[in-house]
Amino acid sequence: MNLDDAIESHNDWKRWLAEALARGEKLDVATIAACDCCRLGKWLGGEGARLHGGKPAFKACEAKHAAFHCEAGQVAAAINAKDFKVAAAMLETGRYSAASSAIRAALLDLKLEMAAAA
Repeated sequence: MNLDDAIESHNDWKRWLAEALARGEKLDVATIAACDCCRLGKWLGGEGARLHGGKPAFKACEAKHAAFHCEAGQVAAAINAKDFKVAAAMLETGRYSAASSAIRAALLDLKLEMAAAA
């Protein structure tokens, strides 16, 4: 998996959620909150675990990825509840924002650890 693509893909989540917020779109909270439904989650649970599961950065990445999806699910739930002000705050300064930063950092750490091992 190209971890730069994974970082960019998770950056796109904020834009996608913000667009859904702006449209008041109904979202599938369960799928958004599930960390094994996106491409990165499938890699983390499959090939990534097989190839890199013993690396400390991999374990951290798994945890940060799960936390990110949990927070994305909370944003989606707020949008579905039409609590748009809360959803917007979550995207900008709340736990979602922190989780988004944390998964980016974890992916960068994993990328560095993988490169050092190569």
